[in-house]
Amino acid sequence: MLNRFIAVVLVVAAVLLLAAPVAAGGDQVRGAKGQGGVHQEQMQDPPPFQP
Repeated sequence: MLNRFIAVVLVVAAVLLLAAPVAAGGDQVRGAKGQGGVHQEQMQDPPPFQP
């Protein structure tokens, strides 16, 4: 029983250690200014079709 408890605690600790960097780095993409040159193109909606 004690061996099983220790194994479960170790698995939970390993999962938390592996998941912590992913959760901490989740907001780096939205709104952050990137390094280097960025090329952006903006597309406009085409005018409506008029036969």
